[in-house]
Amino acid sequence: MSKYWRLANSRKQKGWLDRVTKFLPGPADVSACSVAVPVEMDKKEAVAAAGGLASSGIRSYEVWWDGSEKNLQMVLACERADMPGYKQAFRNMYPNAAFSPADATPAWFDPTTKYSFFDVGVYHGHYAAVFDQARAHQIMSQIASTVQLSNKAWIQFVFKSYSFSPFLKQHVSRLDSKVREIRRGNYLSNTEILMHPDKKPHDHPEAGRDFANNYAGLLKHATLKMQGAHMLMSARGLVVSDEDVNLHFDEIEALPVENVRSGHEHLTKFRYRDQKRWLPDSKGSQIRAGGQKLCRAEIFPRRLLPDPEPHLDKALSGYCGRGIFGYKARRPLPFLVLNLPEIPLFIHLPSPSTPNMETTRGVAMPAAPSEKSGGALGAFRPGAGRPEWGLTVRSKDVEAVVVSPSDFATHLYAVGGSGSGKTSLIRLLAKHLEAWNESGEFSSAFIYVDPKGDDS
Repeated sequence: MSKYWRLANSRKQKGWLDRVTKFLPGPADVSACSVAVPVEMDKKEAVAAAGGLASSGIRSYEVWWDGSEKNLQMVLACERADMPGYKQAFRNMYPNAAFSPADATPAWFDPTTKYSFFDVGVYHGHYAAVFDQARAHQIMSQIASTVQLSNKAWIQFVFKSYSFSPFLKQHVSRLDSKVREIRRGNYLSNTEILMHPDKKPHDHPEAGRDFANNYAGLLKHATLKMQGAHMLMSARGLVVSDEDVNLHFDEIEALPVENVRSGHEHLTKFRYRDQKRWLPDSKGSQIRAGGQKLCRAEIFPRRLLPDPEPHLDKALSGYCGRGIFGYKARRPLPFLVLNLPEIPLFIHLPSPSTPNMETTRGVAMPAAPSEKSGGALGAFRPGAGRPEWGLTVRSKDVEAVVVSPSDFATHLYAVGGSGSGKTSLIRLLAKHLEAWNESGEFSSAFIYVDPKGDDS
């Protein structure tokens, strides 16, 4: 309890994920795929396209680490029917990324094993804080590298679209009511009215203190947070390690309140030392999701999200509410309240230089047909017929990649693994050049040398 409202809680906070009993229904049939990180990526393009990841269904972006195999994986997981849409949204962020099927859970995971569990929350319970988006596309490289200090780790960022607007509007209303009370110049407490009837009204005792001084910043955060679409996210992990592994979540900072750093504007990692709440048949381990009774550790393989409503109700009433003995410490939510521009702070690929991780040098084909004209090389979708040699067509009309005579004024460098189509590309080019030569549309000489291949 505190006599005055404080920007920073007076007591050290504990996480609440080990006490949540009600969860939203998870995906009925979880599908997962591993992402090969492209060696070339446009971070600005990825940040701009990250909002497309939001979905009404539950999706998860994950980091899997197996120290015994020296294997680091970046994984997408969701309902099987939603996987094509999830991959396309991720491909819009990273056109050169490659995907391969993966098991729904790491091979080493066992829900009956004692792991070190943690989740991530907003420090001091300021759940409406707006995060500094300038730090987008930074933290994942640190997590992917630091997690390799552990033996095994499974980090999840589970999310879905969710409208927090009604709760944020209530939050703004309560902030306004509180500041009007403080700014009123003729204040008398109930105790003063009863015990000192002759006492004259005076300034509120919290005038000039934390709430009054930081009200404008708190209101700005809540107002900005209210704008646009929202996302519910649970950032959590389980780790097997001989040492405490600091994953640097506190480097995701909120914008300062009133331009003053108060020590609360960052994320914090809550560790759960009482493993009994996570093991089957232990006290406090039972949870409910979609009418099912489950062990708490099942939130990982089932990608469960806490039901936000009961926690938001308590957060609203406790944020600036006062009891008989003073203000209670604000407790953190067992999830994050995000708006869409904050997504790339959490969901982005690490640097391709991160060790023990699969990378790809692939370059994506054009995402859509263009106005370019030339000879057709390959269709954007399967099932198209063979190109007609020497026929000039528009890419947009035939939905195919085309090559024009002007393209041969520059160099071409084709690389790829065995069977990827390098020789087939050369044959296609040769067929078009031969037809253009015969028609007189484009006169050229063509020399083809294949000392080792099938055409030698």
